[in-house]
Amino acid sequence: SHNAAPKGTVLDQQPEPGASASAGTRVTLVLSSGPTLGPVPGIIGLSREQALTELEAAGFEVGEVSERPSNEPRGAVIDSRPRPGALAPTPSPIALVISAGPTTIVVPDVVGRPVSDATQLLRQVGLKMGDIRFGTVGSLEGSAVIQSQSPSAGSQVVAGTRVDITVGSRTP
Repeated sequence: SHNAAPKGTVLDQQPEPGASASAGTRVTLVLSSGPTLGPVPGIIGLSREQALTELEAAGFEVGEVSERPSNEPRGAVIDSRPRPGALAPTPSPIALVISAGPTTIVVPDVVGRPVSDATQLLRQVGLKMGDIRFGTVGSLEGSAVIQSQSPSAGSQVVAGTRVDITVGSRTP
């Protein structure tokens, strides 16, 4: 087998190219059977060091390494190219994507906003509407707005965090 030579490619011959030979001399060819393929090991969730050990044991090399935010612990392998289980030439590089840890988001101020506006704003920044409690009601003619929120505006939280609110009314 030869990783750089496709199946059927001549790798060697006897006699050597350019050598003098009499008519009828047998020429022996060595042909490539193509690259040796092996399955990419299951490295998702392992640390970078553990993934390196697994890849080397399977006959692969570590290729390009990049980081991407995720909810997995910082330093854990979250993806590879090719993916685990895929057949790839050995040896060949396997690209790794490592978790940079969770994305942190600054909680926006939703106090004084209508619930529908707050829900849309929270979604846009990667947060979720949490529990809705009802606080004091002023005038029945007033519109319902958010009176308080938790976590508070300016807090840093992980993407997907739920923001709980208390809704009341304000007078026009």
